[in-house]
Amino acid sequence: MLNLEKIKPTDKNSYLFFGIIGAIIIVLGLAAYFIFSAGGGSEADGLISRKNNALLKRTNVKEMDITLFSDPRFINLKDLNLHEPDLSELNIGQKNPFAPVQ
Repeated sequence: MLNLEKIKPTDKNSYLFFGIIGAIIIVLGLAAYFIFSAGGGSEADGLISRKNNALLKRTNVKEMDITLFSDPRFINLKDLNLHEPDLSELNIGQKNPFAPVQ
């Protein structure tokens, strides 16, 4: 069997020593986690930018004609916001949708 008297420290200095060592290990582990996990986002951003660059190269757009924005038909476009009903205007229906129609 395991004799716990041989394993556990017998004086307070040993407790302090093991506590400090444990705290250092925890702090180093947390620091490593945050340092190495921060690099994952930049790698994903690099992948997205590479895909965007590849897409731009395939389209071969050298210049853009902006005369469309000065066309009177474009200038006269209107924003047709549709009326969004208020919740009080909606027909709610039955309280229990599975009940027979009354």
